Amino acid sequence: MVVLSLAGLYTYAAYDPLRVATLGWRQRRAVADGKVPLAAAFFRPELLPHVYLWALLLAVATTTMHVQVVTRFFSSVPVVFWFAAHAATGGGWWQQRAVVGCFVAYGLAGVVLFSNFFPPA
Repeated sequence: MVVLSLAGLYTYAAYDPLRVATLGWRQRRAVADGKVPLAAAFFRPELLPHVYLWALLLAVATTTMHVQVVTRFFSSVPVVFWFAAHAATGGGWWQQRAVVGCFVAYGLAGVVLFSNFFPPA
């Protein structure tokens, strides 16, 4: 989840760095006119507060939490799943495989750990 979060934050910031740097006060003209295509719904300006919260939670999680707590913590942050859906539908084949592989590995690890009476991943 940490790697997925880093990739999502970088992707959002790289799409319109001016918007991220100015807290949404300034942005590119095409974005300001509301001409964001539906395929790029992850880059809507309305998501900026969620992205800032996501970055703050990532900073706190990586510096103070255990790995098990981080995975459970980020499973309740919807922006992670919005980025995963964006990467799986709009990205290249390697992004699709990486996102699907991440979630499949997480599910399989949970099944193996639970069946051996360990706490879930």
